[in-house]
Amino acid sequence: MSHRVSNLCGITVVLFSLCGVTCPIAAADCNVMEMGMVNVGMKDAMAIENLERRWAQAYAERNVALLQCIIADDFEIGSMPDKKVEVNGKQHVLDWVPVRTGSTEIEQLHVKLHREVAIARGSYVVRAQDGMVRERFQFTDLFVYRGHRWQALVREIAELPFD
Repeated sequence: MSHRVSNLCGITVVLFSLCGVTCPIAAADCNVMEMGMVNVGMKDAMAIENLERRWAQAYAERNVALLQCIIADDFEIGSMPDKKVEVNGKQHVLDWVPVRTGSTEIEQLHVKLHREVAIARGSYVVRAQDGMVRERFQFTDLFVYRGHRWQALVREIAELPFD
């Protein structure tokens, strides 16, 4: 077992590695202001819109620390209607992001708030490094307000046709 000291999300943590796997810090430990996640403590639609845009940016930049702050520890991702998603939990997402290619851009976004729960629906495109659209998806995200901030709990996606 080895360890290293790292400064992620504005705090110093010791990361332990077992068999080459590094365990990331908990989402609750993130400094959301340092991550540029403006208004995430506010209970309004703008906070959710900001989180969605930062989520897309984190994918494009392969920013695991930012994703760690956005998605809840018990996050799940699924697909509709029957396409299997190989990346289906928080740790899968965090492991997948550094090796993904392309960028993600939100096309449409609609947010509805219900007290401690927010639902974001929209669509996004995935562009290859040459700028061409490679895939297009619609999504529904469920956010919960925990620990004085919003966290993504569930994402359902479906692939859409593109021109």
